[in-house]
Amino acid sequence: MDEPSRLPPHSPEAEAGAIGCCLLDPMLIADLRLDLFYINSYRTIVEVLMRMYAEGLMPDTALLHERLKSENLIDRAGGIGTIMDLSQRTPSALHFPAWITILENNLTLRRMARTANQALESIWTDHEKTAIDKLNDFEVAVMQIRQDHGNGVQDMKSLVQEAIAKLEKEFELHGQWDGLSTGYASLDNYLCGLRPADMVVIGSRPGTGKTSLSANIAVNIALTGIPVCIFSLEMTSLQLTLRMQCSLARVNRVTIARGQASSIDLARLTEASARLAKAPIIIDETTALTVPDLAGRARRYVQQNGIKLFVVDYAQRMRSTMRNEATGAQQGKELSSGLKDLSKQLKVPFIVNSQLNREVEKTQRSPMMSDLKESGGWEEDADVVLLLDKKGDPTEGCQPTDIIIAKNRNGPTGRVEMIFYKRITRYDEPPKITTADIPPMPATV
Repeated sequence: MDEPSRLPPHSPEAEAGAIGCCLLDPMLIADLRLDLFYINSYRTIVEVLMRMYAEGLMPDTALLHERLKSENLIDRAGGIGTIMDLSQRTPSALHFPAWITILENNLTLRRMARTANQALESIWTDHEKTAIDKLNDFEVAVMQIRQDHGNGVQDMKSLVQEAIAKLEKEFELHGQWDGLSTGYASLDNYLCGLRPADMVVIGSRPGTGKTSLSANIAVNIALTGIPVCIFSLEMTSLQLTLRMQCSLARVNRVTIARGQASSIDLARLTEASARLAKAPIIIDETTALTVPDLAGRARRYVQQNGIKLFVVDYAQRMRSTMRNEATGAQQGKELSSGLKDLSKQLKVPFIVNSQLNREVEKTQRSPMMSDLKESGGWEEDADVVLLLDKKGDPTEGCQPTDIIIAKNRNGPTGRVEMIFYKRITRYDEPPKITTADIPPMPATV
């Protein structure tokens, strides 16, 4: 037995009520949207009201009737009886917010139904896309519905109120930042921590510490109880975990592998392992992810695990969805804009590691943003760009390194001095020596 056809979710009472409120108080027309209305006659009326309001008119029932009549739209609007009934059935314009809430809910339900139907159509008829591709498309559509529901254009009054609340919160922090602390005070002083929706790009040549720095930051944040996810497109989960354990313990993994670790090293490793085991870190080692692949996984991790920071290691290991004839710059732009859009949608900061071109090594100069591979997209889309600049020759496994803040959308640029301990894959700030640390000169005889 065939199921009876179903009309998409809608409410004639709410649609008529919202229009009636606008006829009582024409200023409310500014808050109307055509997509909120399902019934064709009401859509015709709303379209005319919005056009009259844009012309500077304040339409009431009489003016609306005259405009519909002059444009031969009376019948499409449901007839004279429908028009006259709108204002009479609405006792007060104060009910407008309640009607709009109902209309927004119905619009969301209609979009959900349309998305579900499109997904079913894709399942049965699109034989080129894989199941994962179809699932990613469905997740993207559902996430867009979630973001759009009740989240339209905000007026300046509400934005100013929100901005004041944020400024008050920042003031109450007395100089502390409201972003996620990287664990490095000097870097936080520039960035004010990692803020929601920020995309932070860390650039360096291979083997110079970008994975170490991003992993160090991720561990520092996770040890405070904040959930972190690392997309490790190059290293396996076990390799990265071993690196993080040894880095946290400040133990050289080669020493352990050779059986030369001291009892102190083993004690440090045991203590660090216990701390790391409690840290809320997820490692996804799936290789050759596309932006839609990564986006689908990231959304699930946010919903299921409450992730507050993502690390992508590294950008050039991701796979473009473009055809082979696309240039490297076009593919890079696809990745950079896709990851930036994702960070904005999820309101979660992303750290994205990226390689630099060989020119940096050839010219023996400090790196610049233009040295990022496929640099155009990353320069444009990143909120923060950090470039690692080795300074001088390493001594005893210690490599002085400057972190160049080449771009900082919400703050100053500059340099932060660091030391990279390559043997333990760890970045630390250099010790600060004060006059109290300097012993006094011996007394002269």
